[in-house]
Amino acid sequence: MITSAFAFVALVVVGVLIAGSNIHGASASAFPSPQTMYARSPHMVDTSNVPTGGFGIPRTRTGTPAFTVSDVKNYINTHPFPGGPTLSGKPLTITSVEFITSAVASARLNGENIDVPATQLVCYVQLTGEYNPLYVSVPPGFHLNTEDAATEIFDATTGNLLLLSVPASALQKD
Repeated sequence: MITSAFAFVALVVVGVLIAGSNIHGASASAFPSPQTMYARSPHMVDTSNVPTGGFGIPRTRTGTPAFTVSDVKNYINTHPFPGGPTLSGKPLTITSVEFITSAVASARLNGENIDVPATQLVCYVQLTGEYNPLYVSVPPGFHLNTEDAATEIFDATTGNLLLLSVPASALQKD
C-alpha cells in the first residue's frame, strides 16, 4: 500500500491518442483507494520501428535496450506529454533517464506494479515542468491539480509506455 509524502500515485494514460481523442477512463472498481490509483492502457504501441497510434519510443537498435538515452530525449522533446498539456506549451524537462529492472522501478514507486517481469529492463524517465493532468483517470469524487513532476516508464524492448506516475500530492478530493 502506498503511504507517505513521498508516495506516487501511479497513473497510465488510458486510451489517449496523440491527437488527444478517444480518451477512456477506468471504472471506480479499478481503484482500491484514493492513494493507490492505477490503470492500464488498452492501446499499446506496436513493435515496428515506428510506433503507431499510441505513446512509445521507436526502436533504433536490435537487442535490449532497443533505443538509446538520446532516442528517449528526442521522443520526449518531440511528442505531446501523455498526461496532459504543459502550461508553457513546451515539453517537460527531463531530469533523468535510466535503464533499470522493473523491480527497481517498482521499488522507486513504493511497490507499484509495472506489469512486466521483475527482471525485465525498463526505461525510467523523470520529468519536471508544470502540466495539467487532463488525460489521467482518477476515481469518482477526486481530481488532479496542476502538477510539476512526473515519471514515465517505457518497456526497454518495445518502447511502449507502460506507466505514467504523478506525485500523490496532485490528487485532491472534490
